[in-house]
Amino acid sequence: MKRIELLSIIACSALLFSLGCSKDDDSPDPQSGCLNKSWGEQTQAEVEAVSAAAATFSNEPSKASCENFRTAYIDYIEALQKLESCVPIPNQAAFAKALEDGKIELAKLDCNQDF
Repeated sequence: MKRIELLSIIACSALLFSLGCSKDDDSPDPQSGCLNKSWGEQTQAEVEAVSAAAATFSNEPSKASCENFRTAYIDYIEALQKLESCVPIPNQAAFAKALEDGKIELAKLDCNQDF
């Protein structure tokens, strides 16, 4: 995989991470999943998994490390999708675009290539 593609995936992740709400934001519905936490807190495990998998894949490119990266990134996107109801109205379009961009970049990831 080209480094530029990996960097663009990481950049999309950073954008999604930065759109998070602050700790003191009130959730209108505790069942919504917002839980008065920042998105970073709620997706911390997924972010750490993506970062670790990206580092491993970058340093040791192989089909296995690519698949691990893909799985971690899918888990991260799914975790963010669960928080869509938490996105403030002014940020909804940017959030949706960042999610879509992340999915597009992920679709470009070819783990069947020769590494």
